[in-house]
Amino acid sequence: NGAFFSHMAVMFANALYQRGAVNEGFEVIDSIYRMSLRTDKSKIYPGVPEYFNSEGRGFYHYLTGSASWLILTVLTQVFGVRGYLGDLLLAPKLTQDVFRQKNEVSVETFFEGRRLKVVYRNPKKIAYEHYCVTSVTLNGKELQGLLLNQKEVLVPKEIFLKHSRNSENTLVVGLE
Repeated sequence: NGAFFSHMAVMFANALYQRGAVNEGFEVIDSIYRMSLRTDKSKIYPGVPEYFNSEGRGFYHYLTGSASWLILTVLTQVFGVRGYLGDLLLAPKLTQDVFRQKNEVSVETFFEGRRLKVVYRNPKKIAYEHYCVTSVTLNGKELQGLLLNQKEVLVPKEIFLKHSRNSENTLVVGLE
């Protein structure tokens, strides 16, 4: 019927990210974002509806898992913040477009019941295909014993708990 089904697009983007097709996954998410901002056409508040019809109108804004899938994809795949066997895995898949305006981006979540802000710094604005995780600091203290200079880094739960606070924590990840 010519409709654009958000939930299928978001799940497709998730699969693309999981398989390393980062630029393609970004393109799908970016298209949903741009469609949702066109409120003159969508006739809904900005958000992720179940689908957009062939004229661009959004339908079933509150009857969808699309927004949940989008949040899950952005947190665990785009920003790459997720648990792995009890530890914290940071596997960012951020495109150059994300760093176009500034040298860093961040996301907030919880890990081990503690509030966590993860900041990715990419001062040279290096493309995903070419950057690696080069440093990790937690609350201003550089974490030792991590395997760096790879696409992802695993922060053992014990190290996180040792250097984290019960309230807010800031993890800064250098990308070069």
